[in-house]
Amino acid sequence: MSHPRAWNLRLNLDEFNALAVSLYADADRALALQGMTLGANGGSLPEGVPDALRRGWNLGARMYQEALEYQALQAERGRASAEKRRQSTGSAQPQRSEPPFEPALEPPFDDSSNLTTIDNRQSPELQSPISEQRGRVRDGSSAGSGRITASEWEPLREHRDLCAVRNADCELQLARFRERNIGQTDTDQGWGVRFMQWLGRSKPERSVSPEQVASPTLDEWLDFARGQARGIGPDGETWPKELATARWHENQAKGWRFVADWRADCTSAAQKWAGYEKTNAQRNSRRMR
Repeated sequence: MSHPRAWNLRLNLDEFNALAVSLYADADRALALQGMTLGANGGSLPEGVPDALRRGWNLGARMYQEALEYQALQAERGRASAEKRRQSTGSAQPQRSEPPFEPALEPPFDDSSNLTTIDNRQSPELQSPISEQRGRVRDGSSAGSGRITASEWEPLREHRDLCAVRNADCELQLARFRERNIGQTDTDQGWGVRFMQWLGRSKPERSVSPEQVASPTLDEWLDFARGQARGIGPDGETWPKELATARWHENQAKGWRFVADWRADCTSAAQKWAGYEKTNAQRNSRRMR
């Protein structure tokens, strides 16, 4: 039996958090996620399944049912709106108004000899930084197609003003931006838009050195992890090398886009692992009592 597809589901974070914190073992969490996926896709719950899978299925099934109810409500509203238009205009299709026709602008007279030419050329010292940079592409000083690399592009006054407002280091942000876009080309205007978006996603409170900006090799990452993660576990354990390696591969797959300081990220991942281990140790000790 096929089930209607629910494309948009809403997750109640309070219920999800309550389910997550009540499960201590990774196997139970995996079963709960499996059950939630089954319920969210409209699947039926088999008999005799573990309690963790059943609880996850209950959460997913509620999400699925609420999505179907919302879709039915939207469909009913659409039918009512179409019926209202049909009664008023004779057609269920929405009315689209076209702008009135405007003739092309014609000069007020035909004698071109009476036209006065105004010389509005600016001297080089009066040109704005934006017009100067746009001119580099127009005069063919860059590639013939008008596309340049990130290392050839320079930020404009508007980018530096945004850095000042956000309390961000423009030069360091520019170094990271160029490193993430090595080998790519774009127009001058395209780089300007992309760097503006980059600054909008930056963390203004963080100022890092050029050495921290650079992406580390796996050996550099593991060498640093050994010094930071030694003996941080509840019983003096060290952050496992497999987890440290997996963290590097995760950042490498994302192009280090969301890591402003890789040493801080490495330390944070190790401390997070230690916190999980201490929490599990405390839970196990309470169970033994």
